[in-house]
Amino acid sequence: MKKLLAIPNDPTSAYFRSSREDFLGEFNPKYDGSRRFDEVRFLNWRDEKDTSFQGVDSKAFLKDKSLVEKLYRGLTNLEIPFDSEEGSFSALFEVEADLVRKFVSEYNPDLIRAFNTHFAVELGILARRYSGAPLMVSGHDPTRLTPAIAGVDAMVCESYELRNLCLEEFGVNPQDISVIHNGIDLDFFSPRSTSSIAEYVPAEFLDAPYKVFSSSRLVKGKNIETLMKSLALVKDELPGLVHLHLGAAGSQPEKAAEIMDLRGELGLESTSHFLGAKQKKELPFYYSWADVFVLPTLWEGLSRVMRESLACGTPVITTNYGSSAEIVQTGFNGVGVDPMNEEEIAEAILETLKDDIFRKKLSNNSRPSVEKYSLPLSMELYSKLYAELSR
Repeated sequence: MKKLLAIPNDPTSAYFRSSREDFLGEFNPKYDGSRRFDEVRFLNWRDEKDTSFQGVDSKAFLKDKSLVEKLYRGLTNLEIPFDSEEGSFSALFEVEADLVRKFVSEYNPDLIRAFNTHFAVELGILARRYSGAPLMVSGHDPTRLTPAIAGVDAMVCESYELRNLCLEEFGVNPQDISVIHNGIDLDFFSPRSTSSIAEYVPAEFLDAPYKVFSSSRLVKGKNIETLMKSLALVKDELPGLVHLHLGAAGSQPEKAAEIMDLRGELGLESTSHFLGAKQKKELPFYYSWADVFVLPTLWEGLSRVMRESLACGTPVITTNYGSSAEIVQTGFNGVGVDPMNEEEIAEAILETLKDDIFRKKLSNNSRPSVEKYSLPLSMELYSKLYAELSR
């Protein structure tokens, strides 16, 4: 009987709030046709009580919130040694070490899977110490990489940019790295009909002559301010232009307030509309409504929203470097731009919205360009890796 111990990087409740209930897809027996594992359990460092998620039991780890916050800050700022000889991590968690040891020893997993990086990796190393099971880590955010990844048994990167960073900056063994894209459901994210779009997108925006869409948390890294400045440059040339944005303020409410203030300063009150967070089921209709999706992000993993937009047949204007450039090829399924150059972004918006032939070409190529990111393919690659590590 094969057992997997998974260590998420977010509270279980966060997956419900952000409509990411399917994040178990690539390893849960419910989704894995090969049934690589017979049982899956969580060890969650950010849950305050034991819970169950999609039929998977989750063991809470958060007993001392102040201690966890101290560790989180220390790990984030690289102030705490990772798995050092002095055992800094274990020492700070001495009060919790017995819980981990008891839980891991009783469960006796065949493989430990830590999501993302950050603190989940450190807990994974602790769990490996008590179980002897191999530790696999999957990462997508380059800003969350920590030195601890150099000591894992397998590192799965969502993008080639992340793979190169792991090799060049963190010294991960090339033989221990795999690139497996986080899959998207191409059946769910698909072009929707005009009549069905009308059920979700507010009526006053349906027939706009020029439609721009963006979706992200309102945080610094998404660079919504530069997008706003570019919209201010083109609004007079695109009468009736409508920009819709979906996404909550997230962890930086002050940034959201700054964006709203900037909207007023730029005279975009009747152009840009921030609709807050929406349920996952609504997203394909907004992607399909738009003529173009624009997100000049400053840093990204392998952007899910960009790939979802392309799957719905909507071309993307985004950053011309990093993992974004792995997704979008200028002149094929979108346009790559300097994310800090509002004039360049404005030019790309004008070209895409005013040239129907060009936009149609980008749209026709959009969905085929993301078929390599299909969820079944991602699951198959993970299953093969699980088999290699847990046999």
